[in-house]
Amino acid sequence: MRWAVAQGYRPDDAAGSALTAVLPKRNSPTTHHQALHHSDVADALRRVRGSGVAMSTRLAIEFLALTAARTTEVRLATRSEIDHQGGVWTVPAERMKAGREHRVPLSSAAIRVLDNAYRHADGDLLFPGRSGKPTGHGVLAATFRRLDIGTVHGLRSSFRDWCSETGVPREVAEQALAHTVRGVEGAYARSDLFDLRQPIMEAWGKYIDTGLSR
Repeated sequence: MRWAVAQGYRPDDAAGSALTAVLPKRNSPTTHHQALHHSDVADALRRVRGSGVAMSTRLAIEFLALTAARTTEVRLATRSEIDHQGGVWTVPAERMKAGREHRVPLSSAAIRVLDNAYRHADGDLLFPGRSGKPTGHGVLAATFRRLDIGTVHGLRSSFRDWCSETGVPREVAEQALAHTVRGVEGAYARSDLFDLRQPIMEAWGKYIDTGLSR
């Protein structure tokens, strides 16, 4: 019904108020992943580096922070998905929450992490576990819990807050996070805004790198 209103087929949502009246209210509070302030991300990565965690795990966490990607997208990342010269990581649709291929601009800092990963991984997987298979789903999260530095998924919120505070347009930030924009706005969002996202990801990488070098 909301789609019909947006398309001009109906003047109002006839079902909305009726359904609201009969459906039970949801009283359960909304929970969010614990997120670091963006100024603390570099310190968190420094603590991961000094924790003695496996090199593959450390590099996966750094790559995740620099790309603002989801854990599964990074855990299963392969060499064949990387255009090193072009500075692009193409995540296939089957690994994306929205079911659409997603191109990630790679900052200079992210490329350096990849170069390190290439030296430590022999196969196609960029961040393999000790068995040579993908790093376990809970390994990255367990590292953050052990070090008491928020949650891995919360790094995406850190990036999003940084975008808001540095004036990154909402639609560019949402594309960087591969969020699905719903409603009429989403219907007209045909571009992935890749060219606009490139300088944003480079700036984010430099911001983290500057913090790591202190």
